[in-house]
Amino acid sequence: MKKLILNDIYWMKLAIKIAKYGMFTTKPNPAVGCVIVKNNTLLGKGWHTQYGKDHAEIMAINSVKNKDQLRGATAYITLEPCNHFGKTAPCSEALLNFGISRVVIGAKDPHETKNESGISKLIKSGIEVIIGVCKPESENINIGYNYSYNYHKPYVRCKLAMSLDGKTSMISGKSKWISNISSRKDVQYLRARSGAIITGINTIIFDNPTLGIREEKLLKKYDRKILQPIYVILDRKGRLPHNAKIIKYNKKYNTILWHVVEKETINTKKLGIQTIQYKKEDNLSWILNQLYQNNIHDVLIESGPTLSGQAISQGLINELWIYIAPKLMGNWTNPLLILPEIKNMDDIIHLKLIHAKKIKEDLRLIYKIKKK
Repeated sequence: MKKLILNDIYWMKLAIKIAKYGMFTTKPNPAVGCVIVKNNTLLGKGWHTQYGKDHAEIMAINSVKNKDQLRGATAYITLEPCNHFGKTAPCSEALLNFGISRVVIGAKDPHETKNESGISKLIKSGIEVIIGVCKPESENINIGYNYSYNYHKPYVRCKLAMSLDGKTSMISGKSKWISNISSRKDVQYLRARSGAIITGINTIIFDNPTLGIREEKLLKKYDRKILQPIYVILDRKGRLPHNAKIIKYNKKYNTILWHVVEKETINTKKLGIQTIQYKKEDNLSWILNQLYQNNIHDVLIESGPTLSGQAISQGLINELWIYIAPKLMGNWTNPLLILPEIKNMDDIIHLKLIHAKKIKEDLRLIYKIKKK
């Protein structure tokens, strides 16, 4: 049995920290970090920066000037090294070629199970391999990627903002702004992590959002290489206004915009955006499957109480993000969610709080939805 060294945890935590640098720029690839150590001294480090660019292992190897130092070193990698040709050559081969003698891995790659895995390649070549160091933290970096490969559907987060008395908008439909500016900046990071954002036509009509990633601090930090998500508007009857901000944003930043309708109309053709037609019997699950087929691992639903309620009722939500503002909006308002299926105590949906954070005066709560 391979032995875990005390410092393995220290170096893996550094690799995890480095891996997070790529969380917003590598889609649909996973974010991965790698550090190379010899005699408890850091030789090199790297992370996967962009889809199609060198993987973390190659970046770390290239950061070491004297390649002779790599022989007999240990590589700490947050995700199992690849053993297939894609946009780049197999990282397992590079580790072998440069004489790495020990590899410590945070989490297995579900994609690698289709062929001879990177782990089995290394072991067969006589490399000492340790698996599962800081496994939960390593897996959490790519929770959508892992979920998508294991369950063949995207990982879905639903974001809502509400007042302390549980209201999301006035009866007129207006909801700007319930949460504070710091909370709205926080949402930018959630959007940047997502491969697609889904909203309903009523949100577009009443709030007229761009749903874009526009936080300057975030964009500068990542040298404006953040990949914009696919924007999906559910609009069965083709009511999308020609002057909607999301259309202007789409044209300015050359993003992908899906306009989902039952029947294509003259108006929708003139918008110059991608029209997705679905039938009356199709539902949100069908949309998510279309996104999965387009290699989307993480989906964010930013919408009103009807669409968000439908997603929860259909069991499609993995995480519920709620921003609570210290405000009271009264009776002439709309609720957080519309859940008509709940008629008695036995139907109540139970949640598990997994994270809480104060954002100035607001409170951000993240929940998992408990399965019955």
